[in-house]
Amino acid sequence: MSKRNRVVTIPNLITVSRMALLVPVCRGILSPRPQRETFALTALWASTDWIDGWFARKFDQQSRVGEIIDPIADRTGITAVAASLTASGSLPAVALATIAGTDAVVALGAGKAALEGRIHVSRIGKLRSLVMFVGMTALVAERSGYARFGTFGRAATAIGLGMHVFSGAQYLIEAFRTRPRRRKRARRG
Repeated sequence: MSKRNRVVTIPNLITVSRMALLVPVCRGILSPRPQRETFALTALWASTDWIDGWFARKFDQQSRVGEIIDPIADRTGITAVAASLTASGSLPAVALATIAGTDAVVALGAGKAALEGRIHVSRIGKLRSLVMFVGMTALVAERSGYARFGTFGRAATAIGLGMHVFSGAQYLIEAFRTRPRRRKRARRG
């Protein structure tokens, strides 16, 4: 089996752990009075996106499975945390609608291209995820008793939303640009 076809790698295990952390993170956000542990757990959840990528590059453990599941973990996590923050009153519903709507359009318009390996996560996409993770973690900090993080969290999340729409449009354009050309049928005369 080639290195690119590996399934069980440390970065992939970290990515799966990120998805598993969503349950306690979202439960903590939704509690009437989130504890400081919720903030710490959310920060851990958010940091695993950087950790798995660093580990994959540093120890040459990149894999096709990782290329597929990492963005899925990011999108699922950001949407779940945004939904929890919206339900708790910390994030406006329009932010959640923007995230979910953009993700749905990109999945429909560029999902096949991503699965076929014709498009990859862009730098703006990576930066967008970072900004969203930081912004949402700051909003969780505010709910967990660290009020001073609220303004920063709202600003970072708003910037992340703009980047989210922009990077989604980039993925759609790239998917369209790299689509396979259909062969014209020869006419019989």
